[in-house]
Amino acid sequence: MKTLIWQSSGFALSSAILLYLGLVDFRLLPVQAAPDPDNSLQLPNRRKPGASRPSSEVVEAPMRRKPGASREAIAQNQCRFNPQQLTALIPPSLSTATASASPTLFFAVPSIPSHTSLELVLRNAKDELVYEHTFAGVTTAGILPIALPSHRLDSQQQYHWYLSVICNPSDRAHDLVVEGLIQQVELDPSVQQKLTQANPEEQVALYQSHNLWQDEIATLVSIKQSHPQNSQVLKLWQDSLQATELDKQIESLPILPVQNP
Repeated sequence: MKTLIWQSSGFALSSAILLYLGLVDFRLLPVQAAPDPDNSLQLPNRRKPGASRPSSEVVEAPMRRKPGASREAIAQNQCRFNPQQLTALIPPSLSTATASASPTLFFAVPSIPSHTSLELVLRNAKDELVYEHTFAGVTTAGILPIALPSHRLDSQQQYHWYLSVICNPSDRAHDLVVEGLIQQVELDPSVQQKLTQANPEEQVALYQSHNLWQDEIATLVSIKQSHPQNSQVLKLWQDSLQATELDKQIESLPILPVQNP
């Protein structure tokens, strides 16, 4: 079975941060529950929307973290923004891991009229609906955190999430959709102890070294909100986003209020 947790340039980045912060214990290894082959999903491939998900589509490999709708598709719906402005803040693999029982997903969003609805859907490996949340569009462009409810993730399987902007409520085929995979993992007690004793910057480095992207970005967002002018924090933020090959303009977007369950 292919390992879906992202392991690329982030390793070099995390190693550099660990050396910088004095965390040189490289004996720590990521510990995660071995997934059941029957409870694993194929690799997603979109963190930006393509066009939209047809109503008959079943859960398959995610394809996009950023939309790529055609001009014709945009003209046929009520969304009057560039689809490329909607981006899931996840690595190019579109697969992430978390040690949190209630992780938060992050999205770069344009200004979306409040009369336009957004929908977050979470499905398990058997395509069973686990969670669904619909909320009004956010009228300010920025980075939108969307919290998942507690204890909805089972470490024995991966979950497939979709964020849809419902451009035309009467024809959901024109939704703009980004998607990805997420899995909860269990950390070794020694790693958990180090996280408890570490400061936020050190926690970021530890999360990077264990490929826990969702926890890494959540911690970075928290630090950035607490120290918006700190040059070291801004550098960590920029380096993490660049390591995931996200658009550079995302770095300067404001953090919006979290969308809770």
